[in-house]
This record gives sequence, structure tokens and C-alpha cells, in this order.
Amino acid sequence: MSVWEYDDNKHNSDVDWDLPIVPQVMRLTDYLNFIATPKILDRPARLFHNPILEYISRNHWYAIPATWGPVACWLCLRDDGKLSYGARAALCATGIATWTLMEYILHRWLARSKHG
Repeated sequence: MSVWEYDDNKHNSDVDWDLPIVPQVMRLTDYLNFIATPKILDRPARLFHNPILEYISRNHWYAIPATWGPVACWLCLRDDGKLSYGARAALCATGIATWTLMEYILHRWLARSKHG
């Protein structure tokens, strides 16, 4: 049974969904079409051959803020006596906004650009 709910021949037949995806994506000739076409799968797609990489690449959305939130707060609030709390809060907010904007730019335009 195909993992597609519609005709696999019309949508990225270069990808075998029973094999890890990352090595296959590296060889795609039409990457932009691949990322722009919705994939409806009956199970999660495997990303890597290596089971350790596969395991650590899967996490819940809250794992990143739960891990790095306390670290970021500690770094923002540690007292070196040179900046006021308001200045630290402004710098942290600016850092978060800058990081968010850069992530968006990298994913939106760099990852979807034509590579020659």
C-alpha cells in the first residue's frame, strides 16, 4: 500500500517513502517542487538511516523552550552590575526578535532558493 493518499506518480516519484528522506532530498532534481507539494503520509517519514540521529531529531515543540528558556533567562539576568534590568530586558527582547526574523529569512528565502 502506498503511503500517498493520491497518485504517487504525479507527485515526486523520485522519493521512496519507505527509505530515509534526507539522503534522497540531496539528490532531488526538483527540490522546490518537492518542498512546495503537500505530503499526506499514513505514518511519520523516516529522516535518517542512523537510529541515533533519527531518535534525537524527533522532539516535542516544547522541548526547545523548556531546555533553552532557563539558560536564556539566566544569561539575560545574571548580575554584572553594568546594565539596568530594563536595558537587559530590552536587549533580550531584541535578541529574540532578531533570532526569530533571521530564522524566518533563512527558511523562507535561503532554503527555498534555486541553487543554480
